[in-house]
Amino acid sequence: MQERIKKNMQKLFLNHKNSILIALIVLLLAGITFFISYAYYKDIKIVNIVESKVGTIPTSKVRILVQNANFATYKAALDIPDNNHVFNAKLSYCIKGNTLEYNAEEKSFPINSSDVDDICYAYFSYLGDEDIILNVYTKTENSYTLFEGEELPAGYEISSYECSSNNTELTYEEATKTFTIKTPERVICDAYMDLKS
Repeated sequence: MQERIKKNMQKLFLNHKNSILIALIVLLLAGITFFISYAYYKDIKIVNIVESKVGTIPTSKVRILVQNANFATYKAALDIPDNNHVFNAKLSYCIKGNTLEYNAEEKSFPINSSDVDDICYAYFSYLGDEDIILNVYTKTENSYTLFEGEELPAGYEISSYECSSNNTELTYEEATKTFTIKTPERVICDAYMDLKS
């Protein structure tokens, strides 16, 4: 039975030798055509080189995070918030270290000339109708806690402070127990107070 199948296959091959050869040639040409067209139409990024420098446009993206009205959390937003919020330079950052700048008049982030693609996080803190918010923290043992009294006890001095604007100066006068904040814009400041040594 196997010999009979073998003879039939040989007879079939001999009778259709030209057809089988043509079919193999067509398959080979189709494979070559497919390979060449795949290589030709493959997605290749071409960058023009001018004066030996690769010129690319940075694709910096800014993610906007807005603090809710009860000061609890920051949530992602699609737009720059209204006037009840202030840009918080202290919290805002870029992953690859670029400096995030904010133009308050135009409510925009100017594109810098950095060659690094970056993602930046812009924090907007809630200010409400206030122009200045001051949070005072006093040191107790090894940590700072929010001071909630009316007047600081005697013997405290400013250890450090942080404000939402880099253009802000904060001072404390112990004799009158008053804080002075000099700033050209609306701001939120955190003052960290230590007992004098």
